[in-house]
Amino acid sequence: MLRRLELVDMDAAVLVYRTAFDHALPSLAGLHTPKEDQWFFRERVFRTCEAWGAFDGTAMIGMIAFRDDWIDQLYVLPKAQGRGVGTELLQVAQRCFDHLQLWTFQRNVRARSFYEARGFALIRETDGAGNEEKEPDALYRWTRSQVARGYNAAVQSKRYLATAASSQDNPSPWPRAVTVPSKTSMGSARMARPRSRTSSQCAVGVTASM
Repeated sequence: MLRRLELVDMDAAVLVYRTAFDHALPSLAGLHTPKEDQWFFRERVFRTCEAWGAFDGTAMIGMIAFRDDWIDQLYVLPKAQGRGVGTELLQVAQRCFDHLQLWTFQRNVRARSFYEARGFALIRETDGAGNEEKEPDALYRWTRSQVARGYNAAVQSKRYLATAASSQDNPSPWPRAVTVPSKTSMGSARMARPRSRTSSQCAVGVTASM
């Protein structure tokens, strides 16, 4: 099950993040304390991003946070990888935007393969001087195809016409709202940790086998 996260879900989201990240990149484990992780998620991730979680029953097994054409976080617990959870979470963001960008580490081959297989193209690589971990990183970008854009526009148009026709067939004394899906809008504030792959503009790739 997928649903949008609220602040009460923060502790579970932090646990998914820390468990998945340390499993994928053990050499970078311990960069931040649990209290620092909680502060970051509370004051930055949940305030500037739209966050969604994947659940197995009541237990969170994956999470994504995105904003203004950026994916900032995408993590899935190791035990839940390989079941399509990461792909489903990624699709939540892809339905909101025509373009998405993210950072990941160059040496995280599994992550890079995951994103490339889902239409992300490499834009550039850096020596890591600009990120917190000082790890060489890579910038990826996904763009919705023109065919898909046309299909989405057609679907929205049909929904609009169908709703309008229904309104005429069943007049109501009150105006009816016609709901047409629109872009999700989030704050554009950058993350506090300077361009970190673990916290800012990142999806480190624990999604690689999702």
